[in-house]
Amino acid sequence: RAQGFRVGRNVDLLQFDCGGQQWVSEVAFPAGTLDHPTGADLRFMDKVLEIIERGEGLPAPSPIEQRWTANSTSKMSPACATERQRSELQAGAKLDETFHSWVGIIMYLPTEDPNTRKRITDAFGDYRRLCETEAWPMVGAAEHWAKIEVPGASGAPNEGEPAHVSAKELKKARDRLAARYPLEAFARARRTLDPKGVLGNAHVGTLLAPSPE
Repeated sequence: RAQGFRVGRNVDLLQFDCGGQQWVSEVAFPAGTLDHPTGADLRFMDKVLEIIERGEGLPAPSPIEQRWTANSTSKMSPACATERQRSELQAGAKLDETFHSWVGIIMYLPTEDPNTRKRITDAFGDYRRLCETEAWPMVGAAEHWAKIEVPGASGAPNEGEPAHVSAKELKKARDRLAARYPLEAFARARRTLDPKGVLGNAHVGTLLAPSPE
């Protein structure tokens, strides 16, 4: 009764209203297997809830999105468990049996007033930093590539808005990426397969600096 089929263009079928402009930060981390879950997904959400509720006046809108995917075989994916993460899984699971949890936090930008937008942007920066320092390390979380903000980039919802990430934060982001991914192997592959940088962009180039020539 609750099933059926619909055929049409992807732009007509795959639509989702995100509720307007917003800041988003999303991370992924392994949570065991279906037979032997580690509970990391629940512990992470408990920590985020603790951060929100402990009286610092953090305006955290709903929803906090949480989803789950199978492990990726791509070494550059946040959903690809590292060797260390695999060894730490309570299940001692095979790579293809591991599942990951993704968690996204948001703050909406419902106004065009620049002062109000800056206050929301600054508040989101505080929210994200608290999650980064207190929640991410608990589970070895890795950021969604498209949701890593860099200073001076046009990643702000309105171009010209102040970025909440400083040069110091950029270095931290680069250090996290270098510790998490095989960047040297990735750079070699880019030099071989994309020597002119056709498939690159300023965002990735900044995060992975120096970019391949």
